Formats: sequence, C-alpha cells, structure tokens
Amino acid sequence: MKADFPEDLSDAREFQKRIAEKAVIKDSLKKISKVGALDVAYKGKQGYVAGIIFDVEKKEVIEKRTLKDDTTFPYIPTFLFLREVPFFLKILPKFGNMPDLFLIDGHGIAHPYFAGSATIFGVLADKPTIGVAKKPLRYFSYIPSENENIKYIKVKERDVGIQYRLNEKWKPIYISPGNKISIPSSFRIVKQMMSTKLKLPIPLHLAHLAAAESKSLL
Repeated sequence: MKADFPEDLSDAREFQKRIAEKAVIKDSLKKISKVGALDVAYKGKQGYVAGIIFDVEKKEVIEKRTLKDDTTFPYIPTFLFLREVPFFLKILPKFGNMPDLFLIDGHGIAHPYFAGSATIFGVLADKPTIGVAKKPLRYFSYIPSENENIKYIKVKERDVGIQYRLNEKWKPIYISPGNKISIPSSFRIVKQMMSTKLKLPIPLHLAHLAAAESKSLL
C-alpha cells in the first residue's frame, strides 16, 4: 500500500492536522478475535519492520511477517510517522490473515496535533488502531484516578489516553486510540493483552522481538 507523504515539516504538520480531522475515535468493532501488532527496529539507514497476527482466544501467533527497507526520514519528535508509517503500509499487504485491529508501537491521538503514528496508519489503512508507547510526550498533562496505576492523559484540555503502570517497578506505558476505537476500549483491550511478566501487551512484545531478530539476521 502506498501513500504520498509530505517531504518537509511544514507540510507534514498540515498533513497531521488533516489526518486528525478524519480519525474516528469511536468503537467500530463488536468482537475481536485477531489482533495485529507492528514495530520497527533500525540499523544505520535501514529499518526492519515486523508484524504479527495474534489469535486472542488461542493466545498464539498465527502469522509473522518481516520486511527490510531503507528509511526515508530521520527521527524528529512528533513527526515519527514520517519514519515509521511507510514501513507499516508496506508490510500490510503481506498478511494473509487480516486482524480486527492493530497495536502500534507509538502514540495515537495522544499527540500535540492528535495524530501520532497509530492514528495516521489507522486512517490511511482504514483500520482500527491503538497506540501503545513506552515514552510520554512533553505536551501531556495527567489527571489521577482512583487506581494509583492509572492516570488519564490530556493534551490541550482534551482527553487523549491513559497512562498505565502494570508493575510499580516498571515505567508506565501510554495507551491512546488511533482510529475507529474509543479511549475506554483501547485501555480495556490493551489490558486484556497484558502479561504480568511483560511491560508491553503480548502481541506488541512479540512484534518487538521479531523486529529485533530480523535486524540481527538480515
């Protein structure tokens, strides 16, 4: 799948704003049986994207795909989509089993312009997506909840996601809807995919391992 990405940052910012307007932050799924997860590892100027399809009921991987390609953009905070989403779109057609939704290593609407990598991929691919990030953005503010492991994330007074700490010894993760799903459902689904032994949801952890393995082998 191809998309025309902007080549300079001013155009990229306008691109993000247009995508944000198209994102649907409402539930579109009645049942979830397969969850996909995408992650990218880097070595020099090359990226190694990995995608896995996880059977929710059987709790097992039913498909794994990897792809190596040159990076087309450097890492710039809040513009990560220019570096990673092209990889996600390239690997998408390789799947034989299309999942009900994708977990993306990155932010969804928890972003200063409400369009992180999970949102942009979700809108361009027309798929339900959830962003699960390991690091916050400096634009975040937090509202405590009754559960000390959960805080609500706001950007510019808008509710955008949830900070979640499964284990007090670990740093939290940052969960936000990307497209075609709500904040409560994003958190519920990610929480269901967690293991007490892992910081990330299981499918995303496996995608991370697959990307790292691909980088070491290719």
